[in-house]
Amino acid sequence: MPPAETARNQRAPAPESRLPGPSPGLPSPTTGAEGVTAAAFPADVLDRPSLAAALDAAAERFGGIDVLEYSPAPHAPVPGHTLAVPTEVTADNLQSQLEYLVYGAPAAARAVLPAMRQAGAGTLLFTTGGGSVHPIAMLGNVNAAAAALRNWDLHERRDQSCGSCWPSCSASPE
Repeated sequence: MPPAETARNQRAPAPESRLPGPSPGLPSPTTGAEGVTAAAFPADVLDRPSLAAALDAAAERFGGIDVLEYSPAPHAPVPGHTLAVPTEVTADNLQSQLEYLVYGAPAAARAVLPAMRQAGAGTLLFTTGGGSVHPIAMLGNVNAAAAALRNWDLHERRDQSCGSCWPSCSASPE
């Protein structure tokens, strides 16, 4: 994607119930000295319609989304989320990780890809932990979900119907 003279930063960080207004430390939409405009659009990756609505609101506010960066990470205890070593992984503790880490990614991509295809440009970034590539035993269920997101992204990248939109997955180093 060619560099732009100004950058637009949209956030869809957390459920509205936990984030009733702008993110802490991020006032209402502002433009900084460097020409970077930022605004928060609360959403919940577990509530895919709210995620799509937040991305739609961001696109409306900023005239489109050039880059989608998706990296859900719990910042507070999430009910039902537990860590499990591989021998203790169950369908239930794996399902909660899949819901949290994986299922929002295709929903978010589907919300922004049509406009990116129409514009002929766009970037999708999906970030996982290093365990998606080099598993860590104490994160057996988390690693499996992160690897599923990475695998989905690798296949999405090979899908030529994306046109000039470029998906990419980054695994954080351990």
